[in-house]
Amino acid sequence: VACVNDTISVGEGSYFEDVIADKRVFIDSSGSNPLTLLRGTGTSDIVSLLATGVQLNGFTVDGPASGACVRIGDSAHPGVRSAQITNSTMRNCRYGVLIDAIGTVGAWIRISGNVIELNDADSIPDSGSGVLLRGGSGRVQLRQNTMRNNDGPALKQLAGSNNTLEIAGNTISGNGGGSLATSRAGLDI
Repeated sequence: VACVNDTISVGEGSYFEDVIADKRVFIDSSGSNPLTLLRGTGTSDIVSLLATGVQLNGFTVDGPASGACVRIGDSAHPGVRSAQITNSTMRNCRYGVLIDAIGTVGAWIRISGNVIELNDADSIPDSGSGVLLRGGSGRVQLRQNTMRNNDGPALKQLAGSNNTLEIAGNTISGNGGGSLATSRAGLDI
């Protein structure tokens, strides 16, 4: 059990479990991104970042998942701020990154240096999105990511999401081509 502000170093390997970070911790792959694989159980989100200040660095998060590769916040944990996802790959899930019920204006949610690809649309609305913003009124920064070949849009912000977005230096290509996708745009804001 980790304590607040602990660093959790994860060695190279494949891990078939869901990860829930509900306190401020730094989850760091001690190996290289392709060699530290989080696969999850396939029954929910693979990684849930549910606390302000939590960080995830250097993993491949690979579905199938019945939810997100990585979720930030949820209705039971609203107000998440200052979360970061860096140097990771999120692929083959219903959503690459689902940002849900994040905090009011304050520190940024930072998603940078990642590859978000090959996320699959199904009968669930907005599935296949690389990054889906649903709820909250926080600040979200997307920098230096590659968002490609998602069935839905690379980035979608739903009505009712009142987030401030900063989008810079990303490479976005080949999104919105899934036959079940509800949006065909690279960016659907």
